[in-house]
This record gives sequence, structure tokens and C-alpha cells, in this order.
Amino acid sequence: MLPKIFGEKVAKAMLKPRGRPRAEFPKERINIRLSHEVIEHFKSEGEGWQTRIDAALRQFIAERSSAN
Repeated sequence: MLPKIFGEKVAKAMLKPRGRPRAEFPKERINIRLSHEVIEHFKSEGEGWQTRIDAALRQFIAERSSAN
């Protein structure tokens, strides 16, 4: 219906998905209790502290996996 009203090119632009493409394995929202020292350490480095915690945990997993 839109191509008839607006034309093919405009209709495609209107129907184009917006935003970031969905990740194949999106992160999950969870609740976790961490010590005050851990939180303060990561927060002291600025924004992205949750991502840095994720990276530290991934590194821990990788090191443990390679040791086995």
C-alpha cells in the first residue's frame, strides 16, 4: 500500500528497520551481589564499569578453560 501512496523509494526508506541489529547472543539482565570494593574499583574508572566487569569475568573463564 505504501509504495502506491509514496512511491517505491520512499516506502523502502520508511520501512527500513532502525537501531542496532539484534545480537545473536544478547546479554541477560540479572541481579548479582558484589563486594563494595569490587564495585568501587570498577566505577572509579568511569562509565562502562559493568562492561569491564563482564570483560574481567570473561578473562577469568578463558584463563580457567586454558588451564584444563
